[in-house]
Amino acid sequence: MRPGWDAYFLDLARVVAARGTCPRARVGAVLTKDRHVVSTGYNGSLPGKPHCDDVGCLVVEGHCERTIHAEQNAIGYAARDGIALRGSQLWVWFERGSSENYRSGVGKLAWRALEELPCRLCGTLVQAV
Repeated sequence: MRPGWDAYFLDLARVVAARGTCPRARVGAVLTKDRHVVSTGYNGSLPGKPHCDDVGCLVVEGHCERTIHAEQNAIGYAARDGIALRGSQLWVWFERGSSENYRSGVGKLAWRALEELPCRLCGTLVQAV
């Protein structure tokens, strides 16, 4: 059976999450515009820096300081390539929890976790549909 768009993009985010390098959570993000993928990102260390998988997490106040968040990476890669994100959709797969949909300033967000958002920034942007 052919998946709907929500299931399709959320499944892509799940695959992207497998590239994450922090064992505390595997998070993947897919940015789309007009049903086309424009950028992806996963949680991991900065280029050239040690990965949590290799040297352990650097946890400060319950948050791993060694990683960049998946949605930050996806937005950063789009910005680097000059891609305008107004009206885009952000699909985020977070390893724990159940699937839920949200809206934010970016557009539609599909999260795998309702109660465990990956960062405080996203928690302030996300509103229940």
